[in-house]
Amino acid sequence: MTEITSETLELAALAAGMPVRDMVDMSGGLSCLDLDGDLDGEVWRPHLDDGDAARLAVRLRIYPHWGTEWVAVINRQDDYVVAHDGTEPDTLRAWREAVVLCAAEVGRRIREGGR
Repeated sequence: MTEITSETLELAALAAGMPVRDMVDMSGGLSCLDLDGDLDGEVWRPHLDDGDAARLAVRLRIYPHWGTEWVAVINRQDDYVVAHDGTEPDTLRAWREAVVLCAAEVGRRIREGGR
């Protein structure tokens, strides 16, 4: 399991053009982002939520490739491979993590002034 940090989430949000208002710490040390500054339960957590990850993947045109023990996501410049144990819950976890890591790399390039 790959550690998704608050910086990773912020970079992924930057890549998707989503303004971040606040970082929220959840139980277990996990983080999520409050995108609208209104902590009404609407937080963005693509590393934990399949829907948030799917919307991020669509927005950045990140495509999945599946293997029996891995999932890879690919955009125009990057590909990220994350291992899973073959069960559906772990496969989805690996896919979410790969999407967030790929998006964060795009965000890092944007922050540095390139694409």
